Amino acid sequence: MEFTPLSNLLITLVILLLAASVFIILQLKNLQAQIEKLSYRLYFEMTRKSDLIPQFLGKMAAYLEGDRFGEIIKLRQQTMQINECGKTKKELENSLWEKFESLNKEVLKLSETKKDMLLLTLEKEKKEAENRVDKIQTTYNQQVQKYNAIAGNILVKPLRLLIKVRTFETF
Repeated sequence: MEFTPLSNLLITLVILLLAASVFIILQLKNLQAQIEKLSYRLYFEMTRKSDLIPQFLGKMAAYLEGDRFGEIIKLRQQTMQINECGKTKKELENSLWEKFESLNKEVLKLSETKKDMLLLTLEKEKKEAENRVDKIQTTYNQQVQKYNAIAGNILVKPLRLLIKVRTFETF
């Protein structure tokens, strides 16, 4: 059986389309795996950062009078109950750290805290944790944007029947 130039062209186009589809599917799967891995790392680092709060509060109690930690403790408990990164966790984390920083600034203004080595060490650890969270969050958001750009492409829509394509939210 001999193929005409038109049939050769059609066969070539079908092969190229299949190859492109396989490439796109593999790229999406790879990005999805990276995003999930980054999500776990982000959750882990945010938890490590939150784990510093009880130590801070224990140290702050020596400098502040009265129970001023109730709201921070409550917010920390709420954030720890959320087991995945997402909009709700981010909002709670932001609220938690906003309340904490307000109290922390008050404590750091006191002259006697400037020599407290444990408090200074905790501050250093908190900064390092913030830097790790920021770095992972930036990478996470870049990968999510890449994934969503590919998944949202009109040419990918038919592939949604073959693979589970979802949309991720930036954090």
